Amino acid sequence: MRIPVRLLLDLLLKTPDVFGKLTRNEFSKWVTAQAEYRWGAGVATDLRQVDMKITNLCNLRCEMCAQWGDSGYNFDVPSEKLKKMVPLDVYLRLVDELASRKPAYYIWGGEPFLYPDLMPLVSHMKKRNALVSIISNGTLVEKHAEKLVRMGVDNFMFSLDGPADLHDRIRRVPGTFDKLSGTIAEINRWKRALNTPKPYIMFIVTLTPMNQDHLVSTMEIAERFNIDSLLLYYSWFTTEKLGRAHQDLMKREFGCDAVSWKGYVSDPSRFDVPKLVAEIQRMRSRSWPFSYIIVPELTDEQIPQYFSEPWNNFGNTRCISPWVTTEIQANGDVATCRDHPDYVVGNIMDEPILKIFNNAKYRKFRRHLQTKGLMPVCARCCGLMGF
Repeated sequence: MRIPVRLLLDLLLKTPDVFGKLTRNEFSKWVTAQAEYRWGAGVATDLRQVDMKITNLCNLRCEMCAQWGDSGYNFDVPSEKLKKMVPLDVYLRLVDELASRKPAYYIWGGEPFLYPDLMPLVSHMKKRNALVSIISNGTLVEKHAEKLVRMGVDNFMFSLDGPADLHDRIRRVPGTFDKLSGTIAEINRWKRALNTPKPYIMFIVTLTPMNQDHLVSTMEIAERFNIDSLLLYYSWFTTEKLGRAHQDLMKREFGCDAVSWKGYVSDPSRFDVPKLVAEIQRMRSRSWPFSYIIVPELTDEQIPQYFSEPWNNFGNTRCISPWVTTEIQANGDVATCRDHPDYVVGNIMDEPILKIFNNAKYRKFRRHLQTKGLMPVCARCCGLMGF
């Protein structure tokens, strides 16, 4: 998916430095990486984004979460592994190693603000002129608002599920909406006080059976929050059949036990698709003071197919994410996929990231994508159809 023109123009006007970095990254994604995908031997030369799953820990238990929801894959992981975190000095070395490349860092979790050294890490990234995005549930951020604005954090992505009571029900912790509201108000207050457009604030709305009738009201809430943009995700999901096929393939081709798909198994029949289409139409029919993106990009006719045909990738036949992005897990493991991080190719506590990025295991994974195509679970994946 390409970044919509309206969002690019908004970034250009508000944060031209972010626009420049994103444009460079988009060039790498759609030109350099495409060429290496077509003609290369699994080698990637243009690492542009580092996704840091900085902690597995989270203070919420959101209904739709593949990690901590009802069927979340983290529940099967030993607690000692879940609690393991990379020491700050290792992350600082990684940032220094990549400084000349000026990559974008996407910090997520779990809840990133449960990593105790997040603030000094982000400060170091910004001193190295990196683009820093943080995705958070917003419950632990308010007290850090001034420092984050002064640091020049580029982008904050906050999860929003709907009106206050619905948001709290989906997040399964009372008061979550109020804490999110306080966080955004405090960040905007310091942006005004310091006369700065950053951080650029984006809401992430994940479509679920619980909020499918509330998209317009969710957009109205976003309007009151005075955000910059909004990203609406149709649910990422898979089936038991596709998951088992994926697990068999990963065992056969890569010798790993791929089980993360279990966190994405859900029943799409819970969606009332005709009502959802109508709600999307109402949302699109109104003008909003912020840019918004719906991922994946579907026509009204394709939306029913999205839920009834979980194998349908709607023409997205190439995943080039492993050529431009690397995925670092909370314990330092480097994986080839953000949503399905089962195949581990190294660990940043043992080797430099640039050495790992083109080692034999990483190249083998890329070659599989080049020669044999997508995995069974890829049709509902952020790396393939996402933003």
